[in-house]
Amino acid sequence: MHSRDLVREIRKRVWPALQQVGFATFAPRTAWRHTADTIDVVHFLSFPSHHAAALGVTTFSFRVCLGSALLYVPPIETVPLVEGVRMPTDAHCPMRGALHAGNLAASRDASIWSVAKDGANLTVCFDSVLERLPEGMQWFRRISDRREVLRILIEDDEDLMSLWGFGNKPSPTRSYLTGYVARALGNTALAKRELDAAVASKCFDGLFATVDEALRRT
Repeated sequence: MHSRDLVREIRKRVWPALQQVGFATFAPRTAWRHTADTIDVVHFLSFPSHHAAALGVTTFSFRVCLGSALLYVPPIETVPLVEGVRMPTDAHCPMRGALHAGNLAASRDASIWSVAKDGANLTVCFDSVLERLPEGMQWFRRISDRREVLRILIEDDEDLMSLWGFGNKPSPTRSYLTGYVARALGNTALAKRELDAAVASKCFDGLFATVDEALRRT
């Protein structure tokens, strides 16, 4: 089996399914959907040989990564642009997740589809991916709700099995995100409190120096 076999299956089977739910931009392993509030990302991640060996899988095995960039929150780091349009990787997104591979998962990680060295189970793996895609779309729908995002930031811990990327409680990153989400929802008091904590951390001096400056950012 060759890596191009994996890319061929992604292009032939997964991209058409994502196109039906609004994804419109595609690279060999990454798809993007731009909405009014978010940029949604689906990325197929494979592993270099040393990493694959440590995980006990082949280099053709893969994880289906999910990411959602919140357009009402100024990005913390520079996001790649293609013809003036933001094209974040899932790693750029403050809300991240992954599909679960079910009974095809690698023994050491439930989010990795374990593909045989000869590719004998490749079709079965992609059948499984397509079965799991609706769960991914539900994940994106959850993140599309600003009030749910704020609730997550205030109440929930990161969960590396379902939703992460926004920082532990308490952390400067979580304060930054909470402040801007609260601002987008019109909760100025909460926005000022959380952005004050972000400013005090001095982690974002290159982005803003005062709460007033942060509140003026778009």
